[in-house]
Order: sequence, then structure tokens, then C-alpha cells
Amino acid sequence: MKAKQPSDVRGARIRCINYIKCPVCYGCRNYNSIDPECSKCMLNKKINICKTDIHKPDVVSRFITKQSINIKEQVVFK
Repeated sequence: MKAKQPSDVRGARIRCINYIKCPVCYGCRNYNSIDPECSKCMLNKKINICKTDIHKPDVVSRFITKQSINIKEQVVFK
């Protein structure tokens, strides 16, 4: 099974004007139950909609955002 990509989310594919990408799961953080377009995304909630109860901004801000981490050369003792 392949990892979920931003292009797998319906909001990104159709370029929905209401789509706000979650930096963790790529799902939409702007789901609105009264919007007819959002109801189409609800058909596959697991892929299309962010689990906002888990991905709260204060939790997301604690994730590592560096692209790379420099590690010093390891010293081997003989």
C-alpha cells in the first residue's frame, strides 16, 4: 500500500477554493457539512478530510520541520 500523497485528496485534485491542506495528513481542514462540494469529499472521509481532533495547530507545531539533520562524524574507538 502506497503512502497517501497530497494529490490523492479530492480538494487538491479539483482545486477546491475551500480546500486548506493539513500539513500532517494532507486532508482538508476546512470541511463544512452544509457545502454540497464538501459532502462529496465526505464519501471518502479517511482520505479527503483532516482528523482535526488529532491534528490541532499546537500539536502540529511540535513536529520536526527540518528538511535534513546534520550528524557529526562518528568516532570509532579501538
